[in-house]
Amino acid sequence: MKYSFLWATYRQKKSTAVWFSLFFIIPSLFNILNYLDGHYHFFNFFLANPKSSVGRLLDSNYFWQTTLFNFIPFLLLIFVPQKNLIRLFDFWLILATLYSLTNSWYINTYSILSVTYFYFIYRDINRKNKELMDTYIQNSKIISNDSQVTH
Repeated sequence: MKYSFLWATYRQKKSTAVWFSLFFIIPSLFNILNYLDGHYHFFNFFLANPKSSVGRLLDSNYFWQTTLFNFIPFLLLIFVPQKNLIRLFDFWLILATLYSLTNSWYINTYSILSVTYFYFIYRDINRKNKELMDTYIQNSKIISNDSQVTH
């Protein structure tokens, strides 16, 4: 976690790290809140129409699979080092696209919407990761040059 994207973002600007983590938790959190409301009636404002894509997801056997699959990018941001993040995120997006295209005719269209949501965030993650890597590399070069000069 020490070299992860969220850790580097948190060290640079805490509010940006919170926003990035919220962007990746929202789809899974929304699914779980809808599930709790539909089955246990905890909340009265999360009523999903059974004919909608979210309602069909809640009634399908693939609910937990889809919810956990949407949670993987958040885990990547927490645990994967920055150098490998974009490569693994690309791999996850390809798998998510194939999964959503394969299952869209059988399960629902919700997975396509969540993949589209992650594609829009991916551009910002890629840009921010390049910025963080550039500042990290430049700072380490400056520190190594200063330590050689003082000794």
